[in-house]
Amino acid sequence: MRSRLALAVLAFIALGSSLAFASRPPQEWTPPPAMTPEQIEAQKIAMKQKFNAYGKDIPVQSTPVPWMAIGLAGLAFAAAAPFAYKAYKSTAKDIDVAAGYAQDYDEPSDRL
Repeated sequence: MRSRLALAVLAFIALGSSLAFASRPPQEWTPPPAMTPEQIEAQKIAMKQKFNAYGKDIPVQSTPVPWMAIGLAGLAFAAAAPFAYKAYKSTAKDIDVAAGYAQDYDEPSDRL
């Protein structure tokens, strides 16, 4: 029942909008006035010029590269890398033991 009501409302809206557009008279198109070659040349010159002088006297400022922040981030990663590796190896060992295929981690393995 609701779908029929929705369909009826949709048809009413579509019919009403189409009747609204059909009641307006069509507008006539008029071509733009013809320009002389001098006017065309003047328009081309005017289009090449700047609209305003906003960017004329303003220098372009670029932000410097934050080398200190990059260096500190690299230092932090270098300091944390051994601890992260140790935590990874410990977690991998725990997972292998829990999965049941643990190997001897004390001896060096042939795997890289």
